Amino acid sequence: MMNKKRKRKVLSLRDKLDVILSIHNGDSGKYLSLKYGVGTSTISDIKKNSSKIIDYSTRLCENDGNLSRKIMKESTNPGMDQAVFKWFMQKRSTGQPISGSLLREKAKSIHELSNCVTHFQASCGWLQRFKSRHGIRSLRICGDKLSADVKASNSFVDTLHDIINKNKYTKEFIYNADETRLDYKALPSKSLVLRNESAAPGFKTSKESVTVLVCANASGTHRLPLLVIGKSKNHKILNSMPIVYKYARKAWINKKIFTEWYKETFVPQVKQFHGLNDNQGNVLLLLDNAPCHPPASTLNIIHNSFTIKYLPPNVTAIIQPMDQGVIENFKRIYRRDFLRYIILEDDYQDSIRSIIKNLKLNTCYQMMIDAWNRVDNNTLERSWNKILK
Repeated sequence: MMNKKRKRKVLSLRDKLDVILSIHNGDSGKYLSLKYGVGTSTISDIKKNSSKIIDYSTRLCENDGNLSRKIMKESTNPGMDQAVFKWFMQKRSTGQPISGSLLREKAKSIHELSNCVTHFQASCGWLQRFKSRHGIRSLRICGDKLSADVKASNSFVDTLHDIINKNKYTKEFIYNADETRLDYKALPSKSLVLRNESAAPGFKTSKESVTVLVCANASGTHRLPLLVIGKSKNHKILNSMPIVYKYARKAWINKKIFTEWYKETFVPQVKQFHGLNDNQGNVLLLLDNAPCHPPASTLNIIHNSFTIKYLPPNVTAIIQPMDQGVIENFKRIYRRDFLRYIILEDDYQDSIRSIIKNLKLNTCYQMMIDAWNRVDNNTLERSWNKILK
């Protein structure tokens, strides 16, 4: 009977250092082979390369590296690798939170400044290898969904299809609008840390937020300008921007603001986009059943060709289009631009906190506009798959 082939096992640097120490203390190769579950040839290779292993491990420890790694492969660009790690260590030494996205943006910035001719993407794979090389892990810096009503959701979808067929609505004339809170100056809730850091203390979370309303049609061909509700009464800086701004003491949307938006922005914008006159086209706007929205009867009398239909309670997470990846995509793009801005403004002297504190409001609004414009048309259209089957 043939012996079962032993599964290949690769020892970590820490284990290899233990093997070298054991050999120095007189343990035999056969004994160490059985102890670590590897072949005797592996023990011989470790003994042969002991100087190289010790030198590499020493340099790794000096830079707070990770001895759990199993290979000694260096970065393809050691200079940039050390520059990124130096920046990371400098920021962590002051307790500043550093997310993976922020680290990737910094790596891109350093690569561009180095005028290196090689292509570099700072991909997720690069980030994982960088973290592995330097012993970096993720720590959370010290809302449950409502129970979704699947039965009500399915029933509403069937009802909606009857309404669409009866009134001959096309995808170009079916819209959805939804609001979301945007903490536009918030630092990441997680930070990359060294393995020997047991906690990731951070700064007090920024409370500077706005409410943003996004609205688009089911074909993905028409997105309306963002409605932003903020706490600042002075919004003259927005006059030249394609954005609708409203003031509220707590930056929350209310029935008055929504009615104004519907009457002064939604109806005119939709009519203009589709080239409608008062006697053309049937437009359907779907909304969630939130207290900040006026009754459908109040809105439906504003224009006889425009109809409001409310979704049942507790189905938003399941079928409301803007919640099927659109808002998430918008926020992700904004967050990426926000982090890129911090990196471009960063020098080793200024703290991330001071950069954010000095960030101008109109710069944030411009990033919101850019993020909304860069949400892909296919993302807008696919968000309707569940409700339009």
